[in-house]
Amino acid sequence: MKTVESIVLFFGNSGKELIVRRAAGLYFKNSLVSSNVQLEKQFISKWFDLDENIRDMMKTTILQTLGNEGMRPNIAAQMLVSITNAEFYYLTHTNIIPLLTHTTNSKSVEVIVASLEAIQFIYEDVEEDYFDEATNNKLLKLIIHYMKSGYDARVRLAATNAMRSAVVFIDEYFENESQKDEIMANLLDIVASNDEELTISGLNCYSEFVCFIYDLFEKYINREFILITAKAIKSKKEFLVLTAVEFWSTVNTLEVERIEKNELNKNSWLNVYFYSKRAAPFIIPCLFDLLCVLMPDDDDSWTPYKSAVGCLEYFFQLSENGVFGQVITLVMSNWAHFQPSRRAGAIMFLGLAIKNCGKSEIEVIVEYTYDIVIRLCTDKSPQVRKGAFFALSHIYSRHYHLSLDLKKTNKSLDLAVYGANDVPISAYNALLALSNIVKASYKLIYETIYTRPYTFSMSSSYQRLFDIAYNTLNRPDVNKAKLRVAANILLNSLIEFHAQDTREIVIKNFEIILKVCRKICTQTTKSFVLTQYGEFCEIQNLYFNVLKELCGVFKNNELGEMYQSLMMTIINMCMTTDDAFLKENLLSALATLILNSPEDSLIAELPNLMNALLEFGKNSDSDVCRASVVAIENLYYIVGSKIETYIDEIIDLAEFNFNRPFFHTECNIPISRLLNRFLRILDLRFKPYVKKTLQSLKNVILFKKIEVKLS
Repeated sequence: MKTVESIVLFFGNSGKELIVRRAAGLYFKNSLVSSNVQLEKQFISKWFDLDENIRDMMKTTILQTLGNEGMRPNIAAQMLVSITNAEFYYLTHTNIIPLLTHTTNSKSVEVIVASLEAIQFIYEDVEEDYFDEATNNKLLKLIIHYMKSGYDARVRLAATNAMRSAVVFIDEYFENESQKDEIMANLLDIVASNDEELTISGLNCYSEFVCFIYDLFEKYINREFILITAKAIKSKKEFLVLTAVEFWSTVNTLEVERIEKNELNKNSWLNVYFYSKRAAPFIIPCLFDLLCVLMPDDDDSWTPYKSAVGCLEYFFQLSENGVFGQVITLVMSNWAHFQPSRRAGAIMFLGLAIKNCGKSEIEVIVEYTYDIVIRLCTDKSPQVRKGAFFALSHIYSRHYHLSLDLKKTNKSLDLAVYGANDVPISAYNALLALSNIVKASYKLIYETIYTRPYTFSMSSSYQRLFDIAYNTLNRPDVNKAKLRVAANILLNSLIEFHAQDTREIVIKNFEIILKVCRKICTQTTKSFVLTQYGEFCEIQNLYFNVLKELCGVFKNNELGEMYQSLMMTIINMCMTTDDAFLKENLLSALATLILNSPEDSLIAELPNLMNALLEFGKNSDSDVCRASVVAIENLYYIVGSKIETYIDEIIDLAEFNFNRPFFHTECNIPISRLLNRFLRILDLRFKPYVKKTLQSLKNVILFKKIEVKLS
């Protein structure tokens, strides 16, 4: 470790070039820490092989450099934390923390900032168990002291960052009401600061407090704080706007999660204080203004607009049955505005409200705004049309009874058909609107008769709607705005929600999809570059997703003699392709088809099916194996004991997969589940070839993912 000593001395030599000194400091830090636990133990052991006086000399040298680097992150602070971590691990105590608290008494702002940064890193990197209450309280008091308004903004910023990292250690300190009030008063003062960096740090710290001590936070989400965050959202400083919006997204997400947990577990009640409802009248109008910006079509960056969309969704969910007034006021005063950005903001805002508002409000909101949505579907601005079709889509998703009004529904259908040929950002939502109109029209009848209707209002448009989906997939700009995804959703809706009088149309399109799938399976992917393979995966995933939907929609022998030929077609495609992902999708479609096939069709093809599935089950790709085993499971579910002839081969398949070089949980769980059934139902527990697998089976039991009964 003589080298380490010389490195520290080099780091402490202010006459050397700073960038080289910082590199030396990082080298020292990495000589004490490692992601490999055993290696880190060796590093720490070598550190303590050094004489204590030498170790103390190195600490002093590092401490003396605090504040001399002039840039962040502070390397000296990181070096001190690595020593602290080592000493806590080896000695369960350290003298660095007292030394650090002493350096914070310096008159130099740079030294105080660097010392606070070291304290921040200690809270981030040192395990909670190493902190005793006295040490923790001493550090917290120090942090609180430097958060106060009398200090330099850089010092307050460093203290606030340290407080954010210390939040997880603050439970006991927060039990004292006066101490809690002191922290929050200082933090509120920081959030209210005119210094952008300070305000951002304060909001991030507030966010951490809400997450860790939600139940103790009610009086600190007060009107004053809410107005400060509203002011931040209204500012022109993008990062500050994003931070303020993300604060409310964090609060809203936390409250939604608590509500969901309460619904799932009635015996474990979590308090929900609905801070969001308290803030909604002030924050929602600010978020509305963020929507009134025309966004570039291909902007993938995280923007205030996108952040506002996510935040508003939660606000509408949490303000259930309390948004009508704000929605109508903001929409009515902006939907006809001369600026396209205001119209676009108004219609997107309306769509978000329709998607997320309470059930009791949806009908009245639609009644007031349907005509506005229809008018804006033909607006000159693509972004306005995008928002209008978004709203139209959710009108039929949330308020499917509107499909009773055939005049309005036909008008909506015609507009969405026209919109499907629009620019990508608008066409995407138009395709979703078509999908939801089909669902709503079907659902309305189904909920009356509880069986597939003979006909419905969409029947006369069925082939046209299939053609729209295919035309979308053939567009030269199909890669933009997730058009393939929207076409996939439309195809799946047409398949799942078809009436009896459109069955022949669906079967005809089944054959079209199969033809495309066969062509895809003949493609070799070995020569593809990454971008080519990515597009290939997207295309094949879409078509085989639709194929799976088709395999699952026909029941009770509705396909007649087609079942057997379909099964053999899928197996042949699976044998043709050289792509593992494609094989997995094909086997998933086959598993669905098996589950919906009549027993006599399966028995007729049982030898061909089992031979193929057993072969695929030994594929080098574990996901292909898993899909094959799921298909065998489904086959067993339908034909029962008739599969007993193949049990020896299934046991061999299980053993093959249990003995793979790497244990694949997702593959071995269905295999184990299948073995479990054989053991319990077919009385195989004493046969030698079953005993061969029991040791391997124990490995699966240890995962505690399934229940395997061996007696």
